[in-house]
Amino acid sequence: MINSIKIETERLILRPPILEDLKDFTKMRSNFERSKQAGGGLDAAGAWTKFMSWVGAWQCYGFGMFSVIEKSSGTWIGNIGPVNMYSWHGQEFGWALIEEADGKGYAQEASIAALDWAYRNTDFDEFVHSISPDNVASSRLAKRIGAKFIGEMVLPPPYEGYIDHIWKSFRSDWKK
Repeated sequence: MINSIKIETERLILRPPILEDLKDFTKMRSNFERSKQAGGGLDAAGAWTKFMSWVGAWQCYGFGMFSVIEKSSGTWIGNIGPVNMYSWHGQEFGWALIEEADGKGYAQEASIAALDWAYRNTDFDEFVHSISPDNVASSRLAKRIGAKFIGEMVLPPPYEGYIDHIWKSFRSDWKK
């Protein structure tokens, strides 16, 4: 059933991650400077572990991060969707795209499609977007998709000591 999940937008395909995505995911997360806003850069072992946890989330929970594929080229450009985080402050919904995808509206297009899918296919009434105060682009995206700024929060382990801006998307506000 998980293999049949596929969301198509005008320019993108969203689907659960497959092993062939690991190489591109590892390359994206090896950019430590860019990845600092997404929990930090990862070496190959760390990328493998995180990627496999997302594959496992789909198997265990029936939802998780989507791989985002550019339709016209077939290129893997990132991941967007519900993230299962250990001992977190709510059901996270995150995004990370490769640098070459910046400024094309892909993050907004994919986020709207993935949130719509998540509200139709899970029981969550809200999703948390934990965004570094320095990540202006992600804060703008959260606002564009209709999320509400809640405030600042000191993050739980393993990110204790870091402060993020907390945004939330609510089912009750979705697609009114």
